[in-house]
Amino acid sequence: MNLDITVLQIGLIFFPGIIWASIHRRFVAREATGSFDFLVLCFVFGIVSYIVSFVVYSAFDEIHPFQRFFESPSTVDLPFVSIQDLVISTIVALLLALMWTYASNYKIDVRIMRFIKASKSYGDEDLWDYTFNSPKPYVEYVHVRDFNRKLIYCGWVDAFSGSGKLRELLLRDVIVYGLDAEELYRVPSLYVSSEPGQWQVDFPYEDD
Repeated sequence: MNLDITVLQIGLIFFPGIIWASIHRRFVAREATGSFDFLVLCFVFGIVSYIVSFVVYSAFDEIHPFQRFFESPSTVDLPFVSIQDLVISTIVALLLALMWTYASNYKIDVRIMRFIKASKSYGDEDLWDYTFNSPKPYVEYVHVRDFNRKLIYCGWVDAFSGSGKLRELLLRDVIVYGLDAEELYRVPSLYVSSEPGQWQVDFPYEDD
């Protein structure tokens, strides 16, 4: 196998892992991912993707490219990954990445541990992140009391910042009051931000 084909095959083999690791870095990772850590994630996620795709191939009595590789230990060539193999592995990687993102952001592992009473921890992030990632409906509507500006923002949460130095909320259908409960104005959308500890957030929604 010449050098160009070897590089191409390595790229194809790592492609599913790159997709998964990129989604992880964009939607799951709370801190910047270094180059070495990203390469490790590409390798690990890629291996998992191919293991799952191997199960898919086995279910349809198809031969996986890595199965052909391990059945011929005398060869020095990399396993040949066809377009079909790449498409299947990429779809598997995307599905696994979506499941991984959902499980990570909604702290499924933490919820399981809390459910079986193995831990009282709510995860590595602070309560801000934990609260607004909750699937419970009461977190969707808030009253944000900003004591520095002497304002109360009442609206539906469209987006929020993760754990960090700044608390950010994007609200819709917003009514802004003074601290004396006098309505000041209404806007369709409103971005508000503050340093941690500067707000009191109330959740007036009652789940019947």
